[in-house]
Amino acid sequence: MSIQIVGGGLVGLCCAWELVERGHKVTVWDSGKYNASWAGAGMLAPDSETFPDPLWRERARKAALDFAAWIERLRQASGGGEIDFLAPVEEPGGRVRDGHVDPRELVQRLRHCLKGRVEFKQQRVDDLPQGKVVVAAGAAANEIGQNLVGWPPVQPVKGYLLAWEGLEAGLLDGVQHLGATYVFQRRRGTVIAGSTEERCGFDERLDWDKLRDLAQRAAVVVPKLAGKTPAQTWWGFRPGTPDGNPVVQRWNEDVVLAYGHYRNGILLAPWTGQWVAEQFSD
Repeated sequence: MSIQIVGGGLVGLCCAWELVERGHKVTVWDSGKYNASWAGAGMLAPDSETFPDPLWRERARKAALDFAAWIERLRQASGGGEIDFLAPVEEPGGRVRDGHVDPRELVQRLRHCLKGRVEFKQQRVDDLPQGKVVVAAGAAANEIGQNLVGWPPVQPVKGYLLAWEGLEAGLLDGVQHLGATYVFQRRRGTVIAGSTEERCGFDERLDWDKLRDLAQRAAVVVPKLAGKTPAQTWWGFRPGTPDGNPVVQRWNEDVVLAYGHYRNGILLAPWTGQWVAEQFSD
């Protein structure tokens, strides 16, 4: 079966991988803009970043506990080597301790697995392609195929992130929180802090007040950051829905929707890819 995927972020790539593994012919359409996977910190936090719907909360928890097995599958399929990953762990009492992963590395490894197996078209799609389609365009999903009135709405929610280099590896144990601010460290030493929320459309301007506030809050959590200039400053556009739950559903016989994961896109990408592939199992 030939399947078109609109969106080349982590959700779209996970869908593509699962589909080609099942023998489908896949084309991925990607404009290269507003890629929340590239911009995401990579939090795997089903309880810290929870959903309103109990069903989605349970799906997120299961996805978190299954993530290590998926990482190992991806590691082997993409040539081995270590992936920068801290596994979520279920603690006494049932709460899942936050984990994290480098989403840029996941995108690179998935593209390696898909090289020569999937056709990539780096261009914007204004109208839905013909045939079987998966809409995995994140915050831009409502800009695709606007002739289809009634798709569940999604909007961009802008979030800033900061990264500091030059700190010793192992400085932080797990993910540290200060209210809505989180701070964690990648295995190679980079410290990441996030994240703000701003519903301002696809506004790409920097708000220096928000960045300074984020840096100050991160320094409260990690005093060694005080007075240090971040090596990187960036933002992404999370796909937010009115009810706070993802839009993962079959729209009609040909179209499957897979967007709106909000703050849990990295966490739920593997689960979404498997769910989407099952929709085309016939």
